[in-house]
Amino acid sequence: MLAHILNGIINKPVRDALLVHHALSLSKSDNIRTELLISRLVRYHWDRPHMEAVKREYKIRYGVDMQKAVAEGTKGEWGQFCEMLCVRRMGDEVREVRRVEEYKEYRVENSRY
Repeated sequence: MLAHILNGIINKPVRDALLVHHALSLSKSDNIRTELLISRLVRYHWDRPHMEAVKREYKIRYGVDMQKAVAEGTKGEWGQFCEMLCVRRMGDEVREVRRVEEYKEYRVENSRY
């Protein structure tokens, strides 16, 4: 427990990259895995600079993009939700305005699923 606290003080992005990897490596049938992964990704998602730092450390440590690892380690709608939490959010300012119909067409054309 003390090591976990010290890791967070010394280098929080490295600790959080380890925690995401740990959640991804648990058994796929484990309900705790689902809760851990979602709680961690949601927490990081809302802190853009920290999420970018965690993704950078994940890539350094494991040699794969965190978003790709999440996509490969999850499946279905739940997996797509987790993967999208790894996407960098736009800034607080509005950059482009589209009609809903245009957005739906864009998503269908560019969807992997």
